[in-house]
Amino acid sequence: MNKKIAILTCGLQDNYGANLQAYATQEFVNSKGCFVRMINYNFENEKSYSPLAQRHIKSFVASILFYSLRKSIYKSFKGFRSTYMKYSKKIILDEDDLRNELKNYDLIIIGSDQVWNPYSEINRHFTLLDFYDVNEGPKRVSYASSFGVRELPESMAKMYGDALKNFDMLSVREESGKRIIDNLFENNVKIVVDPVFLISTLDWEQIARPVEELKGKQFVFVYDLWHAPETRDIAAKVAKKLHCDTYILSRNTFNDKRVKNLYGIGPCEFIWLVKNASYVVTDSFHGTAFSIIFRKNFWIYCSDRSKSLSDRIEFILKNFGLTQRLVSNIDDVTASEVNYKEVPIEAEKWINASKKYFVKALEV
Repeated sequence: MNKKIAILTCGLQDNYGANLQAYATQEFVNSKGCFVRMINYNFENEKSYSPLAQRHIKSFVASILFYSLRKSIYKSFKGFRSTYMKYSKKIILDEDDLRNELKNYDLIIIGSDQVWNPYSEINRHFTLLDFYDVNEGPKRVSYASSFGVRELPESMAKMYGDALKNFDMLSVREESGKRIIDNLFENNVKIVVDPVFLISTLDWEQIARPVEELKGKQFVFVYDLWHAPETRDIAAKVAKKLHCDTYILSRNTFNDKRVKNLYGIGPCEFIWLVKNASYVVTDSFHGTAFSIIFRKNFWIYCSDRSKSLSDRIEFILKNFGLTQRLVSNIDDVTASEVNYKEVPIEAEKWINASKKYFVKALEV
């Protein structure tokens, strides 16, 4: 398949899931013999870890308190992207830049990740491609794109509907996304797996990089996005039963003697941490996804603060027959093992169907 493919997604943010889904999308497309480039556009301020980039007093104070931690994260992500990601040469600053860049491609893929979130700072004209005529640019498809919400604001419905009608193929990564598009217009939108499931476990193992201080150790790994104390409580309970230490990866540091903070961790080290953990405790979709990929023992905790974003976690757990790993009562927590022998065959079928959909999308 000799095509030139552009991918527009959230991969330039210092977020593990965003970078790894972008990498997986790139590698899957590349494996099909296509020339592929990530559009070099950053939806966030490149120096977002800096106090000077903050807009609110709380984020200003937090950026001062955690400046060293966040700067080390920034450097780790920058190293990952320079090593593994293939970006367009031109840095895209505005719609004219994107229009001109897309003249070089046969097809543009929007997604994965929350590229259509109505409340984020993402430039929705970029991800909806509504700023130029449908006949002007390359074919347009979405892969596992997400709205990040259960419903659109009524004021935005027409804008989204008019734009998405112009896509040649549409796919989302959760049921709520399908419902949103179904309510906008009649379509054939597909629910597909997140891109991290499109490449093999071996592919992930090949880019994993060890965290030297943890080599040869047993540990519980906590990947924490929402900072709920219950997440650390669950990890501490499991670690006590397993007689090992707990290490936490978060944008905050915690004065909690039960956990040890990890610093300067990049996406490759993140993969290693999940793969080598004795147990994983997380509130993250991609923490969940990589736990499944590496067949790890894990618990998922969704706090009240993260409930509105928990649809995709619940959806993936349901499809893999692992809904029992979502815990709401800490009293129910044990160090039990996940029985992956009972993962339904439908999950493998879903992954294969998603691959077939993606290949078909590349051929439009």
